[in-house]
Amino acid sequence: MAVVVCRSVPSAAFQGNRNYGRLERVAEMIRQGQLARAEAELENVLRTQSPDANALNLLGVVRAQQQRSVEAEQLFLRAIKESPGLVGAYVNLGRLYSDQHQLEKSLWAYTEASKLAPDRAEINYNLAAIYEQRHDFELAVRFLEEIPSSSWGVSEVYLATKCYLGLGKINEALKLVAPLKRPGVLKADEAVGLAAVFIKQNLPDQAIALLDPVRQRESASFAVLYQLGVSYGLKKDWNHAEEFYAAALAVKPDSVATLRDLARLARASGELEKALSYLVRAH
Repeated sequence: MAVVVCRSVPSAAFQGNRNYGRLERVAEMIRQGQLARAEAELENVLRTQSPDANALNLLGVVRAQQQRSVEAEQLFLRAIKESPGLVGAYVNLGRLYSDQHQLEKSLWAYTEASKLAPDRAEINYNLAAIYEQRHDFELAVRFLEEIPSSSWGVSEVYLATKCYLGLGKINEALKLVAPLKRPGVLKADEAVGLAAVFIKQNLPDQAIALLDPVRQRESASFAVLYQLGVSYGLKKDWNHAEEFYAAALAVKPDSVATLRDLARLARASGELEKALSYLVRAH
């Protein structure tokens, strides 16, 4: 079931609304996870006057966080009907549909939001992510370029890297990730995610260049060690591959995937008894 995260609600969204102060407080309740209080307050607002689009939108957020996605969708759609220019309701619908893997509906919602707020970074990022999933890499890059590069984080770089590699623009991808190879820039999960993109494109050296600085800082990260094993295996550097797979196995001894990879590695090196022993452990 979908969970929509209520992000900071701009004050401008409520200005001109007689319930301005109440809705601001409700938004803060949602941010703090006080859903029951927020729900009661919103239902009171909606009982005492004609449908309020902002209140409907916020109640939709509450319903989504309560795992009641059908009701959340209905509330967001009602909010849009009451106020067709309410960007937040479209964005919330986009998140809801995305969490439900309803890609086309999510694309519709974010496209409508983009018409109302073409410069909003969150909307452009989500449109880029949807087009990347559809393998429309050119359009995905176009939306990413609407976000000022000065505000790009690892998520934007990751998405743009996937797009550039999907387009065969390897040099552009390498230039993009070059600053991330410095020690201390990437967290383990970020490095692993980016490395996986290069591994998929049969570019193990680039994966290793991203993983090595993180390994020096987080030497006990199973995911980093495992991905280094995969990378060196792709290079047919059996010794280093075995070294990192073994280190990963020491961190997580019950990893079936690592045992199977070690078995494949041993078989490729002609060590059939060792391969068999790994397979036995894996089973």
